[in-house]
Amino acid sequence: MRLLFVLAICASAVACDCNKSPIKPRSACEDVPMGVDPSFKDECTDSSVCSDHYNCQRPNRDAVVQCCMFADRKCTTEADCCPGQTCTERKECFDKVLNCTVDTDCGDRGDRFCEDWNDPNIGTEKRCRFHTCGQLGECPAGQACFNGECMADLPCEGSCESGKGCVPTINRCQDYSMPTRGTTASCPMTCNAGFIATFDDARNIWDTCTLPTVKCVCEELPGLRSEDLGRFSALAVDPGKALWASTYDGQFGDLAVYKWDLTGRLAAGFPQYVDGVPSGAPKYGPSGARGGVVEPGDDIGRYTDIAVHGDKVYVSYYDATNGNLRFAWRSTADGSTWSTMRVDGETTDTGLYTSVAVDSDGKPGITYFQKGADAAFDATVCPAPAPTGPKAFITAVKYAKAGSATPTATDWTFRVIACQDRPVPACNNCSNVCADPGAMSGGPQCLMAGSGGACVADGGASACDSNTEVCVVVGGQPRCADKYNPSNLQDIPEGAGLMTSLAFNGREAFIAYMHRFKPAMATVAKGELIGVQIDPAGAVRSRTVLDASGDTGYFPDVKINPTNQNVSVTYHDFSSKALKYYAAPGWMANQTPEIVDPGTGPANSGEASWVGTDSAIIYGAAAGQIYVVYQDPTKGDLKLAKRVGTNWVVQPSIMTMGAVGFFADGVIEGNKLFASHARIHARLIAGEPHVDNALLLSPVDAP
Repeated sequence: MRLLFVLAICASAVACDCNKSPIKPRSACEDVPMGVDPSFKDECTDSSVCSDHYNCQRPNRDAVVQCCMFADRKCTTEADCCPGQTCTERKECFDKVLNCTVDTDCGDRGDRFCEDWNDPNIGTEKRCRFHTCGQLGECPAGQACFNGECMADLPCEGSCESGKGCVPTINRCQDYSMPTRGTTASCPMTCNAGFIATFDDARNIWDTCTLPTVKCVCEELPGLRSEDLGRFSALAVDPGKALWASTYDGQFGDLAVYKWDLTGRLAAGFPQYVDGVPSGAPKYGPSGARGGVVEPGDDIGRYTDIAVHGDKVYVSYYDATNGNLRFAWRSTADGSTWSTMRVDGETTDTGLYTSVAVDSDGKPGITYFQKGADAAFDATVCPAPAPTGPKAFITAVKYAKAGSATPTATDWTFRVIACQDRPVPACNNCSNVCADPGAMSGGPQCLMAGSGGACVADGGASACDSNTEVCVVVGGQPRCADKYNPSNLQDIPEGAGLMTSLAFNGREAFIAYMHRFKPAMATVAKGELIGVQIDPAGAVRSRTVLDASGDTGYFPDVKINPTNQNVSVTYHDFSSKALKYYAAPGWMANQTPEIVDPGTGPANSGEASWVGTDSAIIYGAAAGQIYVVYQDPTKGDLKLAKRVGTNWVVQPSIMTMGAVGFFADGVIEGNKLFASHARIHARLIAGEPHVDNALLLSPVDAP
């Protein structure tokens, strides 16, 4: 027996492999049906070995071992919790959410949607979330990308108190000043203006977050977005390189400039806000529009025009606050800065309807309209016949020429081409009551307030309609007269120099403008198209009436035909509703203009539209390749016409969706036409209409 026992021991010893690890006993935690940390299933003595969101505790009251079990996070403050949570009175982290059933429960701005959310404690529920941005930060119109999510407004209203971080999903600033995990996760006490403290991963929130990775950082706020761009816009091409456009920001009153590559992609850092932005601390992201500043400045940038020549970009525009003509220029090279200056306006309200062009020496010139003047204005600078009315209503068409390609404010010479008195408006400087007692009593005028008499009906009630009438003294007697608002003047006043356009042929300047006046015995004003040529020395060579048939000469666009050097101009004829085209070796009277588009629809359709209220001539590289891009304001369409032989053929419209084509301008690059224009639009926010105008660039293959 002893021998057998020894042999058995020896046999057992032979079967052992001392190089193998000992067999590990099965942990009791592995038999727990649910809630055990999948990355640590051994028994534990403290929570330091457990994963995030797991505590070392007994699986149930009867258990004799401790396991890493899923549990509510314990907290002292909400800085111990995930972003989007708060610390309850029981010192447990709890999700703060906006529950929903459908997307509309998430607000009326359209930037949040109702999403299924899986919570390990309560299962699936619906919560409001933001959409994520595209790979290049793209978001739907009216939204901006912030920290990887698209939103229509500033997160947390743009600021949080010191030590707090913004959780955009719930629009709440969460205290993250003293997390127990250490200061590396805490929120900065301050961020630079235009930045806000937030959490580095906007999707790592609520109870399912990976808490050890949470970090609070300063993030740049979304850039400021204007809702009124595109009006008073113009387009120019830097051949073979880029497209440039100037426009007016009607929401903030600034001059803005756009730049696109030749595929129509907006260049980085554009639009640039060139003039009109005051100094101040940014409320929005400083790398965006206006540097993030929201305070209003002077109203600058209307009636803008743009030209590119060589390596320079030139922009002319109007300062409505101070009544000045202003000018800006910069190099086309990336990173260049703008030089801005007042050119004219010290004694006049001037700078409307600007047009800028560059001569063969690379020197820019500007034509523009003077709306009025102050007492210091010298009317003797006007060509004969000199105006004799109040200086405040002396209009003029003017021409400013720079002495270099890089002008300063003092580097300009001026020429007044024509002047005309503008009728003094009714009730000018009226300190009493402006009313209209009727044509037989002299029309709108400034009258004394009246009482009694014909202003009182039987029974003592007022005989005047309180909505439309007012009681005034007429001929010594009180009577009811129509209320009259002196600002209700016609949009296009009488004057010389309305809607100017300039082009250079070498160093010779060719100018077209509308002269608007009231003919003798007429009751309404009319317009005529005038052409003026100015030699390199600044002398006026000629002043020619190009078209005086009816009310005409609206919105002229002058170009020089590169093939034969003829001067040409398109313009709108209000009387006939047509878009016209004039071309000649120079400004010549008695030339019959061609009809680009008569404004009539198909035969027997009965359709008729005013066409060409904004137009641009485009000359292609080939001889005879002539296009006109223009607006049909009746339909709100952007249209295109091509000259074939001596006839014009209207092409399929470039754009018809919405109200588009305003301030139409166009250029050609290779075989691609580009049209810039404004879309006039409104959208509903919280049930209220908001302006949503935009500058559009529409490319089309040249037909």
